Amino acid sequence: EYLSGPSGDIENTTRVLIGEWAQLNKRGMLKMALMRMDGMLMWSYMMHIGLHVDREIAERNRQELQVQIDGLTEKLYQYLPAD
Repeated sequence: EYLSGPSGDIENTTRVLIGEWAQLNKRGMLKMALMRMDGMLMWSYMMHIGLHVDREIAERNRQELQVQIDGLTEKLYQYLPAD
């Protein structure tokens, strides 16, 4: 009900996107919005049509990225003065 009900999150997100699209187009700002807000537009689109996440791949990717983040964080701390 929360996601797909008649007043669910997916329906509301779609309404907001369509309403904003019309306002942006009316104000001549649609091209700018499409260039700057592509992530939000994609998220709205994925929520509308459904999104499948392969949890095994997502977790493997998260672990690999965490190793990179940890390495970069360690490298960053090398630039801080020793107190």
